[in-house]
Amino acid sequence: MNDIQKLADILNAAVILLNSNTHEANYLNAQPTDTSNHTINFLLANIQLLSNHQYQSLNSPWGHILTCQITNNLIICLSFNYSETSNELMTMHSLSNLKSISQIIYKLYNGKDAPDTDVIITKFSDKQLVKIENNQPFDATLFFNAETDIIKAIIYSHNEQLTSALEKLSYIKIIG
Repeated sequence: MNDIQKLADILNAAVILLNSNTHEANYLNAQPTDTSNHTINFLLANIQLLSNHQYQSLNSPWGHILTCQITNNLIICLSFNYSETSNELMTMHSLSNLKSISQIIYKLYNGKDAPDTDVIITKFSDKQLVKIENNQPFDATLFFNAETDIIKAIIYSHNEQLTSALEKLSYIKIIG
C-alpha cells in the first residue's frame, strides 16, 4: 500500500480504499481538505456502479475520481481535485493516462499483470454514461462526419450543435 500512496502523492491525489461488502471507506494517505467527506459519501452512494467495472473514471461535482477494482470487494480510488492544483501538465497527464494509472495500481496491489480492459467514463452531473464500451471497429465515415459537424458548429458559432457533435464524438471508438 505504501507504493500506491507514493503514486498518489506523485499524481497529487488522495487515495481511498473502498470495501464494497462492508461499505467502508478510508483515506490511505493524509486526508485532504475534504473535511466533510464529500468524496467518500459520493463513492459510498454509488458503490453498486463502482463494483460493476474494473477501471472507472468518475466526474464528480468537485473533482475527478479514478477507481480500480483490485479484488472482488476492494476498490482503490484516486481522488483528484484540480481546483487546488495549478499544474495543468499534471492534470493533462493524469487524464490522458487513466488506463495506465489503473493498471499500475492493480499491479502494485496484486503483484501480477493487470487486466487489459477499457476505462469506463461516467459523468455524474446527470448520471448519464458518457462512454459506453463499443466493440465495433473504427468507422472512418462516422469520425469524419463528427469532425465536420464540430468544425461547422465552431465556424457558425452554434453552441448547441457543437455540444451535440462533441457528444457524438465521445461514442466513437478511436483507439483500442
